[in-house]
Amino acid sequence: METINRDSGRRSGFHVAVVGCETHSRPAAEDYAQVLINKQFTDDIDIFLELMGSYFGTPTPKYVSGTEEEFYGAFKAWEKCKAPEIMFYFSNLAPSIRDIGPHQFKLVKDFKTTIASKGVYYFEYENELSLRLDLHPHISQAIKRS
Repeated sequence: METINRDSGRRSGFHVAVVGCETHSRPAAEDYAQVLINKQFTDDIDIFLELMGSYFGTPTPKYVSGTEEEFYGAFKAWEKCKAPEIMFYFSNLAPSIRDIGPHQFKLVKDFKTTIASKGVYYFEYENELSLRLDLHPHISQAIKRS
């Protein structure tokens, strides 16, 4: 993100910041943890960017995973007011043999099909470099549209 801020951001007058549960949530009590995370995220997000590997996530009471719950929160907002912009990237990196979970892999595969059926065009990446090369122009273009 810093590369985007130094390059496009400086010229165009914007700043990109990563907002995630690791940096923008705090301990508290709620019906379940994902509800808390959802409430603590700002509604003022211009881009919902998700990276997914071979692990779909942990189930919540309402969704197959917290990741899916976050996606549908963003997607419902997008359906209502065409924001935030949704950018989804799936990794094609081979997981470690210890991390291969056939059930999780199937959930990821099914989720790709589901979001595609909703009109979400996603990218796949083969390695970190290809992801970085795609992200920079994609984020810059998305911000210019905002």
